[in-house]
Amino acid sequence: MQPVNSIPGRAEKEKCPPNTRYADLAWPVKLYLKKDFARTVQLMEESLVYPENLGEGKLITAQENDLYYYLGLGYEGLGENEKAKACFVKSSEGLSVPSDAIYYNDQEPDKIFYQGLALLKLGDDNAAKSRFNKLISYGEKHLFDKVRIDYFAVS
Repeated sequence: MQPVNSIPGRAEKEKCPPNTRYADLAWPVKLYLKKDFARTVQLMEESLVYPENLGEGKLITAQENDLYYYLGLGYEGLGENEKAKACFVKSSEGLSVPSDAIYYNDQEPDKIFYQGLALLKLGDDNAAKSRFNKLISYGEKHLFDKVRIDYFAVS
């Protein structure tokens, strides 16, 4: 099996923890902050594609609000506003109420944060504030919960 860091176009991620979903997010965000929007878009697009050499692939229902949000920022930085808006719309989708991510296919609560950020970009401040307030309430209620995610394979 080819390591994630040796996949063409991903050499820049060598300093990110290998084989983590955050490795796909950390480097493009760093490039975005440096205003390297073209590379941000390139790496975010790559992050949306699950490498065939890693097996079955990601779930069709995978929530990628964070990836689409940063992809939208990259397109916005390039002045490609229609593509940016499409990404923000995609990032704003999903469950709007946080819930426990107990099973491997449950939406993680942090996705609601990115929904809120995307809604701000789309000019829907009230919906964004609603997402943020629900997330804060959820966090306060579950601050000391001991959470365990069930990764039992079903395929």
